Amino acid sequence: MPRSTSWRTTAAALGSVAAVVMSAVTVAAQPPDAQALTVADRAIVLTHGHVDGFETTYDATSGALVLSVKDDTRIYSDATVLHRPESTTFAYEDGRAVQSLPPATGAWAFLGEHGGTEAWIATQTGSEQDYLPWVGWSTERLTASLAGTGIQPAAGQPVSLDVVVDGPGDVLTFQNDSFGQPINRYLDTTTSDGGTIPVAANAHVHTNWVFTAEGDYTFQVTPSLATVGHGTIGGPTATYHVRVGERTAPTPEPSPTPSVEPTPSATPDPSPEPTPEPSPTPSAEPSPSQTPEPSPTLSVTPTPEPSPTPSVQPTPSVQPTPSVQPTPSVQPTPAPSPTPTRTSPPPSSPGPTAPPTAPPTGPPTGPPTTAPPGPAPVPAPTAPQCTPTQIDRKAPAAPAGGISTGHLDFGAMVEGDSLVARVKDDRTQPPSWVDPAGLTLRLGDAAERKVPADGAFSFLGTAGDTIWSIGQVQEDGVPWLGWNTQHPTLIERATGPVTFRLDDVRGPGSLGVYANGTFGGVGTKYLGTMAGFPRSMDVPLNQHVHGNWVFTEQGAYTVTITQSVPVKGGGTLSATASLRFSVGDGATTEKVWVGRTADGVECALAPHQISEIKAKGGTYQPPAGSLASTGAEPAGLALAAVAAVAFGALLLLARRRRLPSVAT
Repeated sequence: MPRSTSWRTTAAALGSVAAVVMSAVTVAAQPPDAQALTVADRAIVLTHGHVDGFETTYDATSGALVLSVKDDTRIYSDATVLHRPESTTFAYEDGRAVQSLPPATGAWAFLGEHGGTEAWIATQTGSEQDYLPWVGWSTERLTASLAGTGIQPAAGQPVSLDVVVDGPGDVLTFQNDSFGQPINRYLDTTTSDGGTIPVAANAHVHTNWVFTAEGDYTFQVTPSLATVGHGTIGGPTATYHVRVGERTAPTPEPSPTPSVEPTPSATPDPSPEPTPEPSPTPSAEPSPSQTPEPSPTLSVTPTPEPSPTPSVQPTPSVQPTPSVQPTPSVQPTPAPSPTPTRTSPPPSSPGPTAPPTAPPTGPPTGPPTTAPPGPAPVPAPTAPQCTPTQIDRKAPAAPAGGISTGHLDFGAMVEGDSLVARVKDDRTQPPSWVDPAGLTLRLGDAAERKVPADGAFSFLGTAGDTIWSIGQVQEDGVPWLGWNTQHPTLIERATGPVTFRLDDVRGPGSLGVYANGTFGGVGTKYLGTMAGFPRSMDVPLNQHVHGNWVFTEQGAYTVTITQSVPVKGGGTLSATASLRFSVGDGATTEKVWVGRTADGVECALAPHQISEIKAKGGTYQPPAGSLASTGAEPAGLALAAVAAVAFGALLLLARRRRLPSVAT
C-alpha cells in the first residue's frame, strides 16, 4: 500500500532530519506527511456548520474551472460567502467525532486494518453540524456560470474531482444507501493516494468522512468537465487544509521530535496563529464571485481573524424558547366558583310540595313513584353505538408530471410579522424560495425499492415489499427533498429552533422520514405515520438536513406540516403548508377508517375515536354528505353537538320548573 505504516514511520524520521537541517533542505524535499505535520491554520477556520468544500464553477475570463469554498456557517459573515481554498482550514476539533469503526467484514471489508478501531468520523447526515464542519461538494452554480459561453456539460456525471491526500492517517469516504449500506466509496488512501469524485452538472452532495489519525491533512483537488462534443475543460489544482483534532495537540505521531515545531518558519506563512496578515488573501476571492451567487447579499470572504470563531456560540440563544410559556394564562378557567350561588336557591323552591299537588294526567306510564309531574319524561337517547371500522377504498392514481429531479428544501421565511412556509428550489441558480402549493414531487421507477431482510427496517413492511423512497443521496430521476432553517430573515428574527410538526398525511399508505445509521441500520427517526415515528422534530437555526422519505404504497399523497419558531421580542410564529407527492404509476386501494353501527349503517365517529385513529397513522373518512366531509373539523362538530344537547337540557329544565306553578 502506498500509505503503509512503515512509510509513515520513515516520513516522520525524515521530518526530524528536515527540522535539524532545515536551512539546507527545501520544503518540497520533505516527505508529504512531514509537510502535513507542519501545516498552520489558515485565515478562515471552519469548525462547524454547512460547507460546500469543493464548489465548482466556470470562469469565463480564464476559460477554466474554479474551485471555491461555499461557506454557510455564518462564522465570519451573516450571509453565505465564498472563500479561496488556500485561505481555508476545515477543523474537526470536537471529540464527539471519535467513533468505533465496525469490523472489516461483509460490506465493510474495505476498512481493512482499521476495522474495529477508533477514528474521527463526520457523517453524511450532518447530524453533528452544530459542532463539526459538514463538508460536501456542489456544482449547483456551474450551469449558470456557463451561460452565454456555448459550453454544455455532457450527460451523466461530467465533472471529475481528482483528489490526492497527504496526512498522518488514512482518509476514506463513503455514502449510505436508503438502508445504511456503503456505496460510492470515492476516496480511499488505503489503496491509492486518494481517488476521483464524479459529480453531476447540477448536484449538491455530502458523504461520510473517515480520518484514522489526528493531525494535519492536505488535499490537492483538480477539477475537470466533460462537455458535449467530447471536449474537456480543466482548472488549476486547489490546495485544501484539513485539521483533525485540537490545534493545542499538534500530532501525536512525532512525539520523539518536538523540534519539528519550529519548521513552520520554513513555510511561506510565518505566523499561523494570529493570522492578521492573510487579510489580503481573502480579498483575492472575487474570481469565484464572477458567477452570480445564490444569495443577493453574498459577499467575498471577509478577513476577520480566526479568533472570532467562538462568537458563533450565540446559538445557545435557543434557550429563550421558554418565553413561549405565557400560554399558562389559560388558567383563569378555575372561575367556576360561581356555581355555589346556583345551588343555594333550590332549598327555597317549592320542590317538596310539588308531588302532592301534581294531578294525574292520563293513564300511568310507569310506577307512580317514578312518574314525574307533567308530561311523560323524555327517554334517554338510545342511538346505536358507532364503531371504528377499517375498509378499502380506491385511492387516486399518481398524477403524471411533477418534479422528478433536483435539489429542494422545505423551510420558512419571515415576512413582516408572519412566518411563511416555502420550498427552496436549487434546480436553477440563484435559488428561489417558492410556494409549496404549486409543486408536486414525482417518485417514479427510479425511486422504487424493496424492503430489506434486515429486521431494523421492519417498520417499512415485509421483506421484499415494494416501497418508494427519496434517499439521503441525490439521485438522477428522484427529487432530492430536504429541509432547512437557513433563510436570512428566519435567522435574523428567530431566537430558537424551528419545530416541524406533522399534522396529517393523506394518501394510500404510510410515510416515514428517517436517517440511516452511518454503519448500517436506522439512525434518527424524524417524522412519520409509521409505528415508532414521532410527529414533530426540532431543527436548530441555520441547518440543512436530508433524510429518507419512504412511502409504502403508490398513489397521491398530501403531507401537511406546521413550522413554529420563537422570535425576538417574545411570542411564536407559525406557518402550515402541504407538500404533494405523486408516487408510483398505477391506481391502487387504500385502507381508511369509517364509522359503522352494529347493523352496518354509516355513522360519524366521536372526536376521541378520530384522534386515536390519527395517532396510529390511520386515515378517517367521514360519512358521505356529513359536514365533516365538506371540511368541518370533527372537533367542531362535537362542540356543536354538545351545545345542542345542552340547549335541549335547558329547555327541558325550564319547562319542568314552570309545570308546578301551573298546577297550583
